[in-house]
Formats: sequence, structure tokens, C-alpha cells
Amino acid sequence: MTKYKCEFMGEGQEYIPNSEFLFIEAKSPEHAAKLFSEKIKRKEFPFIKVNYGSLSVTGAVFKNQFYGKSYKVAEEKVERDQRESQESKEVGQNENLSIDELLSKIILMQKQQSELFENQINNQNEQTESLNKIRWAIIALLIFIVGQWIALKMKWGL
Repeated sequence: MTKYKCEFMGEGQEYIPNSEFLFIEAKSPEHAAKLFSEKIKRKEFPFIKVNYGSLSVTGAVFKNQFYGKSYKVAEEKVERDQRESQESKEVGQNENLSIDELLSKIILMQKQQSELFENQINNQNEQTESLNKIRWAIIALLIFIVGQWIALKMKWGL
């Protein structure tokens, strides 16, 4: 097994001063990068540089398997694949339908969409009403505080 010096690198594969590094014994640079990322588990750095050789000049760069953005990208890809597979199933089902059936299905989908928009508008109206009530309560509180302050000033003769 060879000893490799592993350290994190930034987005543009630039060197990060004072970053953590470890010397790891592994079969290959890829294996060393994997062991390093499993050992440290830092999510903010996208790349790991693995140096080998006597002067640590020779090296290779690998992706950090725990990098935070890679999880988001993977989740988005899975969701997109699921949507595409659902759409392809729907298209496959719709191929055998007549024009009238397709039109009725489109009209039904448009009705569902308009109902969804109406619900969103109703929710926004309710939120607006709540915010208006809160605003008027704050204004009433401020008027009360100013009135009490004026009454105290008059009482003390200031």
C-alpha cells in the first residue's frame, strides 16, 4: 500500500489555505480519496486532491462524495426521472385515445389547474387579511403608547 497526502480543494479546484489534510495508506489514489472523504465527511468542499510521490508534486483530483450540492443534484435528477417516466406513461396511455377523449382529458386538466390557482389565490387573500389585522393591531398599540406617553407628560407637567 502507498501513502497518499489527501486534502480538500475549492469549487474551481483551487488550493484552500489551512485546510485539513491526512496521510492515508491505500491501494490507489481513488481509494485514498474515498477513504479521506469517509473519514472527514466535510460537505462544503467539492474536490479532494490526492498527492503522491516523493515531493507531493504529482497528484490527482477527485470529487468529494459528501459534497452538499451533489446530494441536491442527485435528488433533482431522481425527481426529474420520475416525472419523465410518469409523463411517458401518460403519453403511452394517450396514444390509443380518440381526439374527443384527448380534448376532454385536456379540458379536465385545465379545470384542475384553474381550481389549483383559485385555491392559491384564496390562500393569498387569507394571508393578506391576517397581515392587515396584524398591521392595524400594531397601529392601535402605537396610538395607545403615544396616548399614554402624552397623558404622563401632561400629568407630570412637562
